[in-house]
Amino acid sequence: MGDHHTDSIEQGEGERRTHGRTRRQVLRAGAATGLGTVLLGGSQTTAAAPPDVSEENFHVYLAFGQSNMEGQGTIEAQDRQVPERFHVLQDKTCSGEGWQYGEWRVAEPPLNRCWAGIGPMDYFGRTMVEEADESIHVGVVPAAVSGADIALFQKGAPIGRNDRDIPSQFDGAYQWLLDLAQQAQEVGTIKGMLFHQGETNTGQTDWKNKVAGIVSDLKSDLDIGDVPFLAGELMYEEYNGCCQVHNQEIAQLPDLIPNAHVVSAEGLDNQDQYHFSTEAYREFGRRYAEEMLQHVDVSGDDESTPEPVEPPENDGPSWPGNATDPDDDGLYEDLNGNGEVDFQDVVDYFNGMDSEGMQNDVQYYDYNGNGEVDYADLVDLFGQVE
Repeated sequence: MGDHHTDSIEQGEGERRTHGRTRRQVLRAGAATGLGTVLLGGSQTTAAAPPDVSEENFHVYLAFGQSNMEGQGTIEAQDRQVPERFHVLQDKTCSGEGWQYGEWRVAEPPLNRCWAGIGPMDYFGRTMVEEADESIHVGVVPAAVSGADIALFQKGAPIGRNDRDIPSQFDGAYQWLLDLAQQAQEVGTIKGMLFHQGETNTGQTDWKNKVAGIVSDLKSDLDIGDVPFLAGELMYEEYNGCCQVHNQEIAQLPDLIPNAHVVSAEGLDNQDQYHFSTEAYREFGRRYAEEMLQHVDVSGDDESTPEPVEPPENDGPSWPGNATDPDDDGLYEDLNGNGEVDFQDVVDYFNGMDSEGMQNDVQYYDYNGNGEVDYADLVDLFGQVE
C-alpha cells in the first residue's frame, strides 16, 4: 500500500535546532503561543507535545513491524476521542494534513504516517494513560510498514529500502526508527517497545535471531537498557489466519531477548486472512498495555510535592564564640557576650570586619541585609548602642 498524501521534503536531523533553541524549546514555545494548531480529521486540534512535564514523566514507546502494527482497522468516531496526555511522533511528512516529520501531535488516528487505520498503538496508548498517574504523559513512536520483511529493520540496511514506504532520507527502516527514537529521547524516556511482524517471514527459523539482533542493536544504540519488548502473536487459524504456524517462532523470543514477552492474539477475529478486525485491534492494543503495565512503573515521580527540607538549626556564629543575639532576630549585635549592645561591640566589629571568621558568618552580621559585612553595618550597630 502507498501513502495517499506524501511530501518529498522530509525534515532531517540537522534541523533539530532553530535559531539556537532546542527542538523542545521551539515546540513548547509554539504550543504556548497557539502556534501548535493543525487541522486534524476535519477539526482543529492543538498539538500538546512535547508536554510540559519532565523527561521522566513523558513515557515513550517504540512501535514497529508490518501491516498489523501499522493499523488496518476502520477509524470510527469513538477512535477520535483521544486523551490529551496521549501523543504520537509523526513518522513521515504529510502535507495534506499539515503534519511534519519529527513533530509531536495529539495521538488522533491515523498514527502511522499519513493514511493508516486503527492498530494496536491506538488503544495501547489510551490504556496506558488511563492506568498511569495523571502526571504521566504517553508517547508512541511508530515505524511500521505493510509487507515489510524483517530484514528491513536490521541495522546496516541489508535489503535497502526494499520498495517500502519510508521517508526518502533513510536507506532502511532501522535508520528511520533510530532517528525517530533519538528525537523522542530529547523530550522523554523510552520505556519499552511494541512489535508485530512475521507474516512476510512465516516459517523462517532464523527470523527470531534477526529480531533479537534488531532489539539488541536498538537497546545499545539508544542506551536504554533492557526495557520491555512485547511481541504480538499472529492471527489464529480459527479466523482463517494465514500464518499461525509462525507463533511458535514468536514464542521463543523471550528465550533470546531479555525482558521480552508475548501478547496473545487468542480470540481476536479478522477482516481478512492477514489482518485483524477493527475491534480486534482495539482489544489487541489493550492487551499490549496490560502486559506492559506489569513491567513499567506508571505511578509518576510526584514532582509537584517534593519532600519538605528541614531548615538547619541556627547555632550562631563561630566567631567570636561568645557573641549573643539580644533581641532574637537572628543577628548577633552583642559581640563581646556581656548581654547588651555597647561601644565595645562596635570596636570588636570594626576590628573583625576583615577576619575569616566574620566573613564566613556574614548572615549573622549583615545588619542592613545587603549580603555582606561592610561599614554600613558598622554604622547600624553604632546606632544600637545603648
